[in-house]
Amino acid sequence: MKDLRLDEGATMRKHRNLALLLCSLVTFAAAQVPAAGGDKPFYGLNFSPYLESQSPDLGSRIGKEQIHARLQLVRPLASWIRTFSCADGLEVVGGVAHAMGLKTFVGAWIGRNDADNERQLDALFQVVKRGDADLVAIGNEVLLRSDRSEAGLIAYISAFKKRLRDEGLDVRVTTVDSYYHISTHPKVIDACDFLAVNCYPFWEGSSIDTAAKSLARMYDTVVRVSKGKEVIVSETGWPSGGDAVKKAVPSVENAQRYLYDALTWSADKKVKCFYFSSFDESWKTRGEGRLGASWGIMDNNGVPKYCHDLLDALSIESLDEGTVIPVDGVYVPSGYMGATAGISVRKEGSGAGARYDLDLSAVDSPYWAGIYWQYPADNWGQKPGLRLRDPKRLSFRAKGAKGGELVQFKVGGISGAFADSIMPALSLDPSGTRLGEDWKEYSIGLAGRPLDSSIGGFCVAAGAADNPQGCRIFISDIRYEW
Repeated sequence: MKDLRLDEGATMRKHRNLALLLCSLVTFAAAQVPAAGGDKPFYGLNFSPYLESQSPDLGSRIGKEQIHARLQLVRPLASWIRTFSCADGLEVVGGVAHAMGLKTFVGAWIGRNDADNERQLDALFQVVKRGDADLVAIGNEVLLRSDRSEAGLIAYISAFKKRLRDEGLDVRVTTVDSYYHISTHPKVIDACDFLAVNCYPFWEGSSIDTAAKSLARMYDTVVRVSKGKEVIVSETGWPSGGDAVKKAVPSVENAQRYLYDALTWSADKKVKCFYFSSFDESWKTRGEGRLGASWGIMDNNGVPKYCHDLLDALSIESLDEGTVIPVDGVYVPSGYMGATAGISVRKEGSGAGARYDLDLSAVDSPYWAGIYWQYPADNWGQKPGLRLRDPKRLSFRAKGAKGGELVQFKVGGISGAFADSIMPALSLDPSGTRLGEDWKEYSIGLAGRPLDSSIGGFCVAAGAADNPQGCRIFISDIRYEW
């Protein structure tokens, strides 16, 4: 079993300097920043792969391709990921993450439904059996929510550990809860192999000026009662939007400052810290409002919210043959062009299965209309694009509402201070593509094309002269293929 202890000395200084790089809030001399040397800004990130229209509350099943695409955005930033559930497709996250070189802290969701809990635990056991979990958590904030009694939670932990022993499986097991609930339940401490605590100065109403001290106090509270067991911070963070809690004010500036303070503290004190969270989670808006959906270091589309220096770290590397990255969830159809007032975009689904219903009829001057799927949203070359390493093709399906529509499909072509690598844009057919009434598969070949900066990930455009009867079209399954 590998020890989780952080490297000491120079590594700690590098982690602290990487934290500085993250935040334009902090000024520093260039000489302070060493070469990256393989270090990552975060020890660990909490990971949830849900896109805009998806929700665990709705039973959305997440495909392996989407998980892979979201982890590609996380991989340059952290060495570990932590998950919360082993249901609805999330049971494969550990395996996908391991294949990408990430360590995994895999959780089973424990609630009030006995049957659901048993399914979660069975799925988690299979994850461990496949070798896809480096650490295991039985439940997240079960005591905080009062979903189970102390005795009930301990029974789950003990039964799972016995099951592992019976199969000869060796992985450390814990539960995750607030620092207060862990520190006040000594029997839970006894049941766990190590302690994983959620520490949120925000929820205790701390001002941003005192938040770092509050984080240290919470951690130290648990250490004092830990009986010598290792203590890690399984969650901490600060929201960028929503309502204030006493003196704790959500804002981009405060979230950025807390990120820096928390990373600096964890590096200085050699505390393993899983930051919350990788992405904003839109599905939480229904139950928690804007506040619940605003904890990500990236927004729901995977764009860094605080420090665009992070964009340079985001890179989809060379992948195994057959790998597919959906355009939806990475690129955003935000680049309206031409007769923009008449453009209509409707979308169903998300990720690999996203389907778009587009009207590009362009009945007004300049009598043509088009849309770019951009990374990040609204990027006309003022920010770097995404690195795509050696994809073979961009593929998609399309059809016309009536048949006979003539449209242009393209990749690249956005200019500016940070221009697309592909200049000018690469077209499926320079003279246009005539669509039929039935779905048809199309591909734009990309082999040998440099994509170190991919801003315009996909583009569709049409002119009124070529479509006098209007131009309503359908596009689905837009994806990069390796």
